[in-house]
Amino acid sequence: MAFNFDECIERRHSDSYKWQKYAGQDVIPLWVADTDFRSPPCIIEALRARVDHGVFGYGMSPTALGDIFIERMRERYQWDIKVEWLVFLPGLVSGLHLAVRALTEAAEAVVIPNPIYPPFRAAARSAGRQQRLAPMRLANGRWCVDFAGTDPALAGDERLLMLCNPHNPGGTAYRREELMQHLAFTQQHDLLVCSDEIHCDLLLTPGLRHIPFASL
Repeated sequence: MAFNFDECIERRHSDSYKWQKYAGQDVIPLWVADTDFRSPPCIIEALRARVDHGVFGYGMSPTALGDIFIERMRERYQWDIKVEWLVFLPGLVSGLHLAVRALTEAAEAVVIPNPIYPPFRAAARSAGRQQRLAPMRLANGRWCVDFAGTDPALAGDERLLMLCNPHNPGGTAYRREELMQHLAFTQQHDLLVCSDEIHCDLLLTPGLRHIPFASL
């Protein structure tokens, strides 16, 4: 399908959060998760058909969506999952908040790489959970978690490790051996893992393939 990426769509007079945030300022917001490209025609047509129906009750997740996702994981990552494992949520950030509240108790702490996409820390803060920051270190041009530097900061009350793969904002797409280091760390400290992999299709390194943490 041909797509015109040169089409300029004016959004500054709409309800666009990213454009309204900098209204009147000499700022061009270049957000990754909110681009200014028009949605594909098939999506617009599906939404238009739903609106034309005119009745908006409580909906159900379509069965085909789960099947498509399972096939995609098998085809791309050789990872076999089951439909009962899937829970559909309205967005990534709500998933971070849900993971923190569902997988930790009030007295337990969350291990979070630093720096990281701000909503990770906001999810822990909103739930009243203590945060143990795992520093990111630059080695051979790649930002990775320094687990040796993380251990001294632990107090024994940690329950959840937040993982971002590929890492935001560092851009690191973790190799298998690096993910195995994460796994060893979580096993050593008896941690659960919340892995955000929403950018798994944005790998720019030739020949590199994303590895879902849960597939380990």
